Amino acid sequence: MAVKTKDEVISLRFTKDHINSIKKLAQENNISPTKAAENIINNHLDVLDKCFKRQDMIIQRSEIKKLYNRFTKKELDPWIKTKYEPTVSCMQLFSPMLKFEEMTETMSSWFKQNGHHLYYDDKDGLRTITCANSDMGYNWLYVNGMIYFKMFNDAKHVTSDFKSDEESFEFKIKIPEQ
Repeated sequence: MAVKTKDEVISLRFTKDHINSIKKLAQENNISPTKAAENIINNHLDVLDKCFKRQDMIIQRSEIKKLYNRFTKKELDPWIKTKYEPTVSCMQLFSPMLKFEEMTETMSSWFKQNGHHLYYDDKDGLRTITCANSDMGYNWLYVNGMIYFKMFNDAKHVTSDFKSDEESFEFKIKIPEQ
């Protein structure tokens, strides 16, 4: 039997806030809540497995660098769907369960790990999220910005004003009332 290394251990945490979502999902699929939770975990692990097998975070950066300034936003859409399916699916699965602040923190830590800077500013009930100082070029910023813009939208936060250029992306999110 192979010895599992520390890196292979994945921890998933369900909180009280997730219980209603799981119960609803169980009801819709006519299965027990335990089975519904098990399915979510299995799906999540499948998605992570695909990401790690393809070393997505390394592949996407070198590929986007090659594509720098070659495509318009519209032409990039099918490419995003093909290349980013595992990453996007992973977010779609769990982003509706994450709280507003958790989503910003998750996003912030991902960008820090990849050597980029994420800033946010709260004003008049809106949070402006900005990622800047990227050396990966326009397409990297556009694709990653769109993924997170979509992630907040999928989690039913009101997002608007997505902008991207060669130096940064930025979008706004309505801060939910606590």
